[in-house]
Amino acid sequence: MKSNREFLDGMYSKAEVLEKQRIKPYKAPRFNYNFAALAAMIILIPTIFFWKGNTGYQDITSPMMIRNIEDSSSYFQEADFVLTGITEKIDESIYMKEDNYIYTDINFKIEEALKGEIDSKDIIIRVNGGMVKKEKLKSKIEGKFIKGESSLVFLSKDEQGIYYLISPESQFEQIKEDLFKDKSGNEYSLEKLKNN
Repeated sequence: MKSNREFLDGMYSKAEVLEKQRIKPYKAPRFNYNFAALAAMIILIPTIFFWKGNTGYQDITSPMMIRNIEDSSSYFQEADFVLTGITEKIDESIYMKEDNYIYTDINFKIEEALKGEIDSKDIIIRVNGGMVKKEKLKSKIEGKFIKGESSLVFLSKDEQGIYYLISPESQFEQIKEDLFKDKSGNEYSLEKLKNN
């Protein structure tokens, strides 16, 4: 027969063996939880700011009268200035509260004047429309001016020396080096424009 001491030693050794054999439940590392939370924040926070930033804008229509010229070929006769150039900068849109309209100034670097004489190589083209974040207002903008891109514009000039598009569609985008396209998809070569 075993003594009490032997019995207890046997029990302790058996407990140690059982403890070693016991399977521990798997715990995912905390790193995975932190990474998932971080990824969710990276996706959700900009989405929420973008959504909140673009909601609540009130559309206003421009009261300024702009000629609507149907035929693109008549732009050449109607315009005081026909220029090719590059959009250098698009200024922030300005809301004129008393007249209830928005305008945006475009800094335009002239490459070539096809009609009309201009002393400067840099001009300001004022277009109707834009987005004013402070006032939460927006209005459809004339033309499609993109910083660094070339275009052909048909302009008139006011007494303050500011140039305006003669029609909302009187900007042709450049598709090749000497080839421009109007909103209807008609293509105009620079050589042909010079001959006109």
